[in-house]
Amino acid sequence: MIASTLLLLLAVGSGVLPLKTVAMACLILTATFDALTWIFQLGNGTQWVGVTPAPSKRPLWS
Repeated sequence: MIASTLLLLLAVGSGVLPLKTVAMACLILTATFDALTWIFQLGNGTQWVGVTPAPSKRPLWS
């Protein structure tokens, strides 16, 4: 991300746009991981697929 920020800084000439781009990329990545956690770990949306989530055989943290 640092290289992308530096390239955008050189190409655009503004300091705000590259920082905004990095911030938006981090937000999108966080939202993606949150959605995957919501679906797979918590079992949401299983009625759409037609499966029933089974409890894990071992704890997540030991």
